[in-house]
Amino acid sequence: MGNRAILVVDIDGTTADSSERVRGICERFAGVGSDWWGDQQINEFLSDAGIASDKPMRGARRLSRIAQRMGVDIIFLTGRSERGRRATTLWIWDNLDIEVGLPPHMCLRKGKAVIPLYMRDDDDYRPGFLAKAEVLAREILPLHKGRTLVFLDDDPKCLEAYSVFGVALRSPHCWRALWSGYKEKKAK
Repeated sequence: MGNRAILVVDIDGTTADSSERVRGICERFAGVGSDWWGDQQINEFLSDAGIASDKPMRGARRLSRIAQRMGVDIIFLTGRSERGRRATTLWIWDNLDIEVGLPPHMCLRKGKAVIPLYMRDDDDYRPGFLAKAEVLAREILPLHKGRTLVFLDDDPKCLEAYSVFGVALRSPHCWRALWSGYKEKKAK
């Protein structure tokens, strides 16, 4: 790890395209209000089947390989709550070829890159940018003092909060810019 830069990567709208799932939930609960989700909507959003149905965002599949070539580490920071950890971990493993979910001090490489996955508490219903900023300040920043942080997120409020700690890039637009110049060698 050392002084390598760190990519702090969001999941929904950044590596995972959950837009179809969100649209379906909003349609089913149309009378509740589009800005508020209760337990029923959150449980449906975090269901194993729902998360498994997400497609990776274009460019996200190469995250681990390109980050390794660029000499940067990866941390996942999501607005999803802990109740979605198992399904999220499996989705990242299956779609991005990255092993996640262990606290940083327990990450051991076993064939696949092992990456920390930070999630909000189950009882935290604040807006994502507030929950993520707190996790960042409480858990990530103290472990990585002095390291360059690059944040990839699709939420402008998150990006604004992150900009005081490092470089903030809006996804999915950032994928093409990040990966240009890092062409992968084709297997012969």
